[in-house]
Amino acid sequence: MVSKLDALTQDVFHDNLCRTWRRNGQTKTWKRDTNRFRVPVKYGLYRYDAVTDDNAYLVHIPGASECHIKEGR
Repeated sequence: MVSKLDALTQDVFHDNLCRTWRRNGQTKTWKRDTNRFRVPVKYGLYRYDAVTDDNAYLVHIPGASECHIKEGR
């Protein structure tokens, strides 16, 4: 799971299949709701998406214990 601090500082994220998504812009935050954030990300050449506070449970940072496929578990 990605926290707001991770969203502000990290440049690379992994999804539940351990695919690498790279930051593709600035993190957007809201003044009225301090828990909201949106990080635009890119996978490959043509796939774009965003890591938000709503889908942060689906994403983790590389090297975290949640990445089971690359570790061979």
